[in-house]
Amino acid sequence: MRKKRKKIKGGEKTIKVTGLDKPKKLTNKEVEKNLVINFTGASGRGTSKIDNVFDSPLDSVEFEIKNDGYLKNDDNATIILDKEVISELNDNGYVLEDNFAPKFKVQHLDNVLKNAKDIANMKDITRMINEEVNRSYEDSHVEDSWGTRYEVKKETLMYRQFDKDTDSESSSYTMFDSSTTNGNLIGVFSIKEYSGGTESKLEDSYTAIVGFSNIIADDKNKVNVADMEALSDEKDDTYSLESVLKLYEGYGYEKVQE
Repeated sequence: MRKKRKKIKGGEKTIKVTGLDKPKKLTNKEVEKNLVINFTGASGRGTSKIDNVFDSPLDSVEFEIKNDGYLKNDDNATIILDKEVISELNDNGYVLEDNFAPKFKVQHLDNVLKNAKDIANMKDITRMINEEVNRSYEDSHVEDSWGTRYEVKKETLMYRQFDKDTDSESSSYTMFDSSTTNGNLIGVFSIKEYSGGTESKLEDSYTAIVGFSNIIADDKNKVNVADMEALSDEKDDTYSLESVLKLYEGYGYEKVQE
């Protein structure tokens, strides 16, 4: 005789899960305590260097700063984590506290002034540019036919606060390699080069660009000229003065009214 089968009633059944570890909460306070952050560069283009002093496994977490590369003095730099890092934290038994956004005060970045006219000792720097031009294009043995005489005309001054992100500026003639491309003041000069002797002839003409980078101001907008770095470039006569000026405007420079 066939046995009757019991019908299973539908519905939901609640099962209590036990034995799982409770996730640890990573807090703003812990992150602010266990990260050491140094800020470098110019205010407005500041970058961060993060040292992680957490114990394992948090010592391998890659913390990042929001807007890194564009930080300003007195900003509150915010720590961020990408989705992959958050997933790894979850795998290691961690969750982020609500409103997770550890912050660090940005400070000690260089003060690169937006406008050259605000430089307190601007006259000193322009004088140094003129002196450098005079040294570089000094007449030599003008009485002799093999000598050289220069005719130098200052066309304009130009200033750039920050390097452009896509800057492809290169120099065919560089007296000094600059370690920074922020805070640049240059003079643009038309140069005519003549032979010496009584029958002096025009031998060459070109445009010279002479100036300084790393023009960093103190809290009184005065620049320590000893910290500046020399810049120099030449454009041959295939470049008109107008094209040279347009080229440097493309690099982010603007004319300075003297």
